[in-house]
Amino acid sequence: MALSLVAAICLAWLSVWEHKRSIYSPDLVVLYLLSSSLLDTVWLALPSYLGKPLDLVLGLIIKITLVFLECRSKEPVLVGAYKHLPAEESANLLSRTLFWWIHPILAQGYRNVLLSHELPAIERDLGSSPLRKRMIDAWKQPGMPSNRLASCAGN
Repeated sequence: MALSLVAAICLAWLSVWEHKRSIYSPDLVVLYLLSSSLLDTVWLALPSYLGKPLDLVLGLIIKITLVFLECRSKEPVLVGAYKHLPAEESANLLSRTLFWWIHPILAQGYRNVLLSHELPAIERDLGSSPLRKRMIDAWKQPGMPSNRLASCAGN
């Protein structure tokens, strides 16, 4: 029980610390909560907990609630240059893993035809200008022709 209390205090501190210093949701906190919830679910299935699972069930409900709270987008609280980040850049761990960040654009494309000005911004490094420059630089390097494109893709 004391270890759970220490873990909860550390989790609260880590969550607040990451929330203040990062534009991203705290991946470490979400990973801990998910793995801990999975282990609690396994513990609930054990025969020794069948008589008194209330504390474990309550803890599991709290952890799952915290996962959802931690995975909420920080977009409404971002300021300045961070306000209009590309969706995949500001997505949380679960959103990136399950590709949930792309859902709004898919829904918009389902409702009506997307025009180029309606598409969201992409990460700057993935834009055509930086990739074109890297490709030209790689092509100018001496070497075998098959290595030229491979070196461009590897950067």
